[in-house]
Amino acid sequence: MAYNPRRHNRQSTRKKGYDYTRAGSYFLTANVQDREHLLSQIVNAEVKLSRAGRIVYSAIRHIPHHFRRARIDAFVVMPDHIHLLLTLRGKRRGRRRNPKTVLPPGGSYISLMPPEEIGPAYGFTIASLEQSGICPDGRPKGTVPGSIGAIMQNLQSITARKINRWRRTPGVRVWQRNYHDQIIQNARHWHAVRNYIHRNPAQWEADRRGE
Repeated sequence: MAYNPRRHNRQSTRKKGYDYTRAGSYFLTANVQDREHLLSQIVNAEVKLSRAGRIVYSAIRHIPHHFRRARIDAFVVMPDHIHLLLTLRGKRRGRRRNPKTVLPPGGSYISLMPPEEIGPAYGFTIASLEQSGICPDGRPKGTVPGSIGAIMQNLQSITARKINRWRRTPGVRVWQRNYHDQIIQNARHWHAVRNYIHRNPAQWEADRRGE
């Protein structure tokens, strides 16, 4: 069955007690305020970025430069939202691998490194993550440096500031206050999410045709 985020809990919020600095992979979605079609247009199943979309695209690509443990496995900049498949490597020291990547036309990005290789390269095992990462006291750790929350807050803050500077609308909210996250549980889940991201532009057009 094809991956469907509505059936696979994309709407979940932070998992209570989970350590979001823990090595692993995460499926992240952020929506534009009021679902405005601000970031791109979909034409013949390809993403055509707007000026705002190019700002967001560039910021996502630069996440690993600002967060050294982060690796982008796939993302797409849709008209009113972004999807991001992100991996945090382990905290152990060592040289990171630099897998090959593909940059399709428009605002999507796909890594060619399979999940079976991500874990060993990044210092963790990708399987059974949902049973790990709970804080010792059972409470959410909140936003801490290097966490998924810190990465998303940084991304939204920087892009909102740049977009508002371009639009000359200082202080206007660009993103919805929260974002959706999902902890990747195993390699099959990782593949399903990556394929879903890659197919998202075509699905967008199909949805609007009522297919």
